[in-house]
Amino acid sequence: MKVPVTLALSTVLLAGCASHSPKPSAVDRLARQGHVLAEQGRTQAARKVLEQALALDPQHAWASFDRGQLLLSQGQLQEAMTDFDRAVAQQPNSPRFLGARCVARVVAAPASAELADCSKALAQPGPPGHALVARGQAYLALQRNQDALTDFEAALTASPANVRALYGRGVARQRLGDSGGLDDRQLAVSRLPGAGREYVVPALQ
Repeated sequence: MKVPVTLALSTVLLAGCASHSPKPSAVDRLARQGHVLAEQGRTQAARKVLEQALALDPQHAWASFDRGQLLLSQGQLQEAMTDFDRAVAQQPNSPRFLGARCVARVVAAPASAELADCSKALAQPGPPGHALVARGQAYLALQRNQDALTDFEAALTASPANVRALYGRGVARQRLGDSGGLDDRQLAVSRLPGAGREYVVPALQ
């Protein structure tokens, strides 16, 4: 049986939710459900489920991370930062969490160009894809479009299936006057409806 790509990707991305236990807890299941809904582009439903997860466990790292992404996309920067801080406190070496906080900090205060979290994310062992995408997003917020394109292309070299890198490359290409960037964005969304959900912030569009 063919597994839907959204569910398959979400299972991989959220494997850490319940890695401590052979049976996911209720909050882990809600966090996973909220993530899947967000990846499907169903942001209101995702927010509701993630709120339920955090009502059960206010310190849940993955639920905090995903709610932070939704809050960031809606321009609620301080609330998003609080969620990312909570996620990083639980998993201080997570490239996903560090990268998200890096982007939020740059969007909130581009003049300070605070990229320390991006650098720390890139210094972690393992595939660099998520960290490169985050730094690419930070570069977009800083209008450093060529640097962003370089990072997105590097992320795709490391992981050709990285739809967020593909979407980001599309944004960077379009900003640089390459109409082919739209093809990248459309292809990313066709593979995963929520591929562009982290780019809703005006500074990243």
